[in-house]
Amino acid sequence: MTRSLLATSAAQVALFDVPLLLELLAEDRETMLEPSAFLRQEAVRREWDARTERSRVLGSAVVFAGNERVHSCIKVQDGGIDRRLWRSQVNVLLPFLEEERQNYIRKYERYLRIPFETDFGVIRDCSDLELSHLSYQAEHYFRNQAWLDLPRLQRLKESRHALAHLKTIPLQNVLGFLDC
Repeated sequence: MTRSLLATSAAQVALFDVPLLLELLAEDRETMLEPSAFLRQEAVRREWDARTERSRVLGSAVVFAGNERVHSCIKVQDGGIDRRLWRSQVNVLLPFLEEERQNYIRKYERYLRIPFETDFGVIRDCSDLELSHLSYQAEHYFRNQAWLDLPRLQRLKESRHALAHLKTIPLQNVLGFLDC
């Protein structure tokens, strides 16, 4: 998962700039996962700022997958590259979060309360419980059995929630998942 996330993050940030991709791949994983400072330094080296002309000739923009894409060295100065990082996180971490959800359902199946009423309806099958439901039930119904897993369930829930709302997962949470 680490290699996949690092490769996907670097590719999403570099997009069409292969030399930048190679430079980014040579950095440590924290820089690859949160490359804003690296990109700002690279922009200074290239003498680019937020006012730099968006031009294919300069390499500051290109049509990529049918859309004009501004170089990340400019984009980071124009409000950030969060959406590019989010894309990489969704591609790699969403399947991981789903697998973790399934693991916790199996692990705590005998303690889970079904039917489980939510604001959106009644859940009648354990496999339909979301991370937020699992976290809630662990906290309220079987805390003694799940106390070691509660912090991780909370991070998983927050991470899933962030991705669902087009936000990136904080670096510390990502590193925690990669280090497990």
